[in-house]
Parts: sequence; C-alpha cells; structure tokens
Amino acid sequence: FLRDAYAAGKIIGAICHAPIPLAAADLVRGKKCAGWLACEPSIKIMGGEYSWDWSAVIDGRLVTGRVPMDVPEFVDAMTEALLRQ
Repeated sequence: FLRDAYAAGKIIGAICHAPIPLAAADLVRGKKCAGWLACEPSIKIMGGEYSWDWSAVIDGRLVTGRVPMDVPEFVDAMTEALLRQ
C-alpha cells in the first residue's frame, strides 16, 4: 500500500520506527530520512541517507521524523510538504 500511495503522488509521513516499512517498500533510495536509531540500518541498506541530527526531513513526497518528542517539527514539515503540492 505504501508503494501504491507513493505512485499515486501522495505525501507519505513516517515518524519514529515508521521509516522501516518505507525502506522495506524501497521508497528511501536516494532520500534523506529521519527516524529512531533502529531505522538507520534499514534506511542505509536500501540506499537512503540517515542522520540522528535531523528532527524532521522533507525529501520529495516523503516526510520523516525522529521521535515523538519531535512531533512539532514533524507537523511543521508535513504542513510545508502539503502546502508545496
């Protein structure tokens, strides 16, 4: 369903551990992604770029956030991504 949503032009948001399914769906290749530390191997294996220093990242139609404490930054990033469309 993630690949279908992405192919349909939808913005996809993922925070904390949620970038792991994005990586499994092969949606992170060439993208910058934030997320919990456990996401790093999956993102890197699938060709994405990860940094713990990013609280929220917009890369194309993917919006990722680090942890629940970063929800304000994540919401700002989602709002910006939606307004760009």
